[in-house]
Amino acid sequence: MSTKYLLPCRCGRQITVELREAGETAVCPCGQSLPIPTMLEMTALEPLLAEASPPSEHVWQWQHRMLLLGGTLLLLGISLGTYFHWTRPVAPSDTIDPEAIRQSASNLTPLQTWHYWKLMKQGLDRRTDQRYADAMTIHRWEQGFAGMAALIGIALIGGGVTMGKRQGDRDTRRQEKR
Repeated sequence: MSTKYLLPCRCGRQITVELREAGETAVCPCGQSLPIPTMLEMTALEPLLAEASPPSEHVWQWQHRMLLLGGTLLLLGISLGTYFHWTRPVAPSDTIDPEAIRQSASNLTPLQTWHYWKLMKQGLDRRTDQRYADAMTIHRWEQGFAGMAALIGIALIGGGVTMGKRQGDRDTRRQEKR
């Protein structure tokens, strides 16, 4: 970081100059050409006080935190949702061997066949197995949790993007004022 000095002009303004500009000519906004003194003479000028510089681009700001947290929650929600989907409970009726069903069906009387055919028209009622029903309830809660994590992640990402745009607008307005 180089030291900067204030070079006075006849109009009352002060021009900021650096040591590396020694011996050159500066132009004041009033149009006056000012010769910049040598390095040795420049140290006699008033030094420019260090201003509080705006945060650099590498500062970890709130929008960055929101984007990171949102992305993490979104990935977690998608990962958990996929895992829960692939490990969902299987109804005991879905694991019956088709060959065993054919074997049982060949031994039925016509009246028993008619009775089972009427039951099949109604569809399978998987709610009769309480363990399966309990496992499906837990599965729905797990899927809901994964979905909520993903939705919160999306909301945080949206908030982080919005904060970033607002911050960019503020920075633009500050630069326009200068």
